[in-house]
Amino acid sequence: MRIALSGAHGVGKTTLGRYLYQYYQVGHKVLFAEGIARGIIARGYSLGMSATMSSYVEYIVDYLASLAQAQEYEIYLSDRTLLDSYAYALTNQNNGHSLITLRELELLRRVWELEQKEFNLYLYLPIQFPIEQDGIRPSNEDYQEQISQTVLMLLQNYHLPYTTITGSQKEMQQQAMSKINALLE
Repeated sequence: MRIALSGAHGVGKTTLGRYLYQYYQVGHKVLFAEGIARGIIARGYSLGMSATMSSYVEYIVDYLASLAQAQEYEIYLSDRTLLDSYAYALTNQNNGHSLITLRELELLRRVWELEQKEFNLYLYLPIQFPIEQDGIRPSNEDYQEQISQTVLMLLQNYHLPYTTITGSQKEMQQQAMSKINALLE
């Protein structure tokens, strides 16, 4: 089973993913893929509004390496997917801030279309609280909202199996576990 945590930066995907990993590792072989974007940034590549094609290539390579391990696990959780890279690139293009060509954007879309078949469920986390300033994530709330709307639009337009997770941290955990447990039955 492969589950993607989706949404803009700073909405709690990693926090929820860590909780789910801890919960499901009792009784299941679980892998939680996290920190891909932070690793790319740590290597000197820009993401967000400043992402270049080199940044996206790094993202794709690291992400696909992680996804390749999924076969060895009962449950694979990821706090990012190629949906994210495409959503950011598409938002940047729509805003006139893109540092990649339309052909490169098309490549990102096609790679994501191949990857989306790998997931049983997308857990979409909308914006519910202010961005935590950490010096890594973009802090522009308008940009965060645009990314959030692009992710949701892609999930809907591609008719992907997704559910929106909202509420307090505890409520989000319970909603996510309910959906995952239904798939495990």
